[in-house]
Amino acid sequence: MCYAFVIIEVSYFLKFIPAYANRTPYEYSETNPSPSTKSFGAPGIFIRSQSLGLPRTELSLPIMTVLAPYDISIIIVSYNTCNYLARCLESLICSRQPRTQIIVVDNASQDASLEMVKRRFNPVIAIANSDNAGFAAANNQGIAASQGRYLYFLNPDTEVYPGGLETMIHYMDSHPDIGIAGTALVNPDGSPQPSVEYRYPGEKHAKKTLAGLKGEIAWVLGASMIARAEAVKAIGGFDDTFFLYGEEQDLCLRLRRSGWAIGYVPDAVVMHWGGKSERHHTSAHVWEKKFRAELKFYRTHYPASATRRICMENVAQAIWRIATIHLTLPFCHETSLLENKLEKYRTALKIFSSRQ
Repeated sequence: MCYAFVIIEVSYFLKFIPAYANRTPYEYSETNPSPSTKSFGAPGIFIRSQSLGLPRTELSLPIMTVLAPYDISIIIVSYNTCNYLARCLESLICSRQPRTQIIVVDNASQDASLEMVKRRFNPVIAIANSDNAGFAAANNQGIAASQGRYLYFLNPDTEVYPGGLETMIHYMDSHPDIGIAGTALVNPDGSPQPSVEYRYPGEKHAKKTLAGLKGEIAWVLGASMIARAEAVKAIGGFDDTFFLYGEEQDLCLRLRRSGWAIGYVPDAVVMHWGGKSERHHTSAHVWEKKFRAELKFYRTHYPASATRRICMENVAQAIWRIATIHLTLPFCHETSLLENKLEKYRTALKIFSSRQ
């Protein structure tokens, strides 16, 4: 009975494969690979237009030191993480790093996050959104309000260990070719989390497109990353058509295409709880957002032929995994893990077969 169900399930999903011959994803342009960018004016002003396009020589490190009233502007996007945000801000205040600006952009939290910031952390700049603008757009609001030489993008469910900010600033001062750098991330028990990646998703299908980029690191995890303000502003900040997930991959790739390398600061340690803003959502909802962001990354940066091959590969893998999980389920006493995986691959099949 179990095997008959598997055969029916697999035959149902096989109907998605022929549709690939007639589907064409958004086109990639070799001459203009990046999406439209934005420029950043005075604090509080965010203008949707062309990039500032300032040459790096016009904003060299000595000049930026004079112009910027802060060494570092810390930008935290908050969404229903009140208790974690409080601990994050406490870790930053306790660091006693001088010339630091802290900006919290709240995406319409319903848990009094904004009120807590205003009540307990008076020096912090709080920006309130009436709706959830998304992670990328909210970070751009923080960039517009920033006045630091460096921008430090930090998740609210983190705690920066003592000395971390000084270590990051020293690293960036000592490596003028680095546009953005990640830090060491650890779990609450002190075990390491992955924070550096040397390949982009689906890179094997787009090697020619990604050839010649500076440095070995492809991208760093967006939970904790420090960047040069002039480098990020010159490319228009984050692409706010990414709502959640995939933003750091896109930002790092665009920085590398503009001539910067990606760095890593292993001695700056940040504890990261992970996924706290998504804790009230179902796993299927989270996976759908992740897969849609992944597909958007392919459409934005890869040729149509590469995107098509990546989607076909993901569909084939999803069908295979769904079939094998169904075969395994009858023999498992604890099925919750397998059922979660089944939800993941069903979601992947839906996204990569429809490409919507």
